[in-house]
Amino acid sequence: MNGIRNSVLPVTESLRMEYAQLPGPMLSGFELLADEVLQLGDGLRGVHVRFNYVVRGAGVQSSPSCQV
Repeated sequence: MNGIRNSVLPVTESLRMEYAQLPGPMLSGFELLADEVLQLGDGLRGVHVRFNYVVRGAGVQSSPSCQV
């Protein structure tokens, strides 16, 4: 499920730590707003994750409400 969480931007702590080590990180101030596993039926699962990041030069940006 973490692969899905991290599919657009780094959401899990381990990937955020890796990303922070890159030169000139563009993202900071991560704030997790929602993280839930969705049971879609027939054994299918997804995640609903919402978060904020401070994007250098653009201020606080919120993720869209995505369900995958």
